[in-house]
Amino acid sequence: MNKLFVWLGDSWTYGSEIDNPKKYRFTSLIDQNLGIRSINLAKPGISIDYLIFKLKQLEKIKRLYPQHEIIALFGLTAPYRLCIEDQNLSKLIISPNVYDTVAFKSWGKDIFSDQHIKTKNIINLTFLADQCRKKDIKFKFYNILCNFKDFEGSYFTSYLDESDWLVSSRWSVYGSLFDLTDFEFSKTSALEGTSFGKSRIKEYIYPCRAHPNILGHQKIADFLTNYIKDII
Repeated sequence: MNKLFVWLGDSWTYGSEIDNPKKYRFTSLIDQNLGIRSINLAKPGISIDYLIFKLKQLEKIKRLYPQHEIIALFGLTAPYRLCIEDQNLSKLIISPNVYDTVAFKSWGKDIFSDQHIKTKNIINLTFLADQCRKKDIKFKFYNILCNFKDFEGSYFTSYLDESDWLVSSRWSVYGSLFDLTDFEFSKTSALEGTSFGKSRIKEYIYPCRAHPNILGHQKIADFLTNYIKDII
């Protein structure tokens, strides 16, 4: 049975800020490296919990390609983003950088604690994993702007299975640009402020503002290729 990879994630997986992302983002480069086929469902600015809304799309892909084994690769973004669904079923992502300031301050400051963030993300990930298993969709998580440490320290951490990660649960796409195998999002600012960090940003991010340049995507693809090869 042929394998069809479905990439999900935020703007990093989407390929924001680079020219011709469909050709040069790391998911496409992996396709070229291994001669495989994939679908990219990434959406800039999404949250971890937004991935749950993609389950219906995955089911549709599974129906459309019955001769393929569908493997969903869920990119886990910055943990502090929230996805809200209103009474009209419209979805809104809020975070410290994207939100209605007045509305957010009126209630968000009371629940936007580290413990709330950890708990909501663990519940979302365990639900997502459970649904994929029930629907017979193979899957792996991979970190983009987060790390397993972002989920630790909660009573519910034990529900997460580290074997569900494509790479080590400590690794992240962002951290790979700095050759880090144990990335911690809370230390990003300190890392970027070092001479080493500045040189890596110049090499793998500049002239993009907040995303990998084409060389950065190539570096990520080179690292992930062997892990995708293991699945193949």
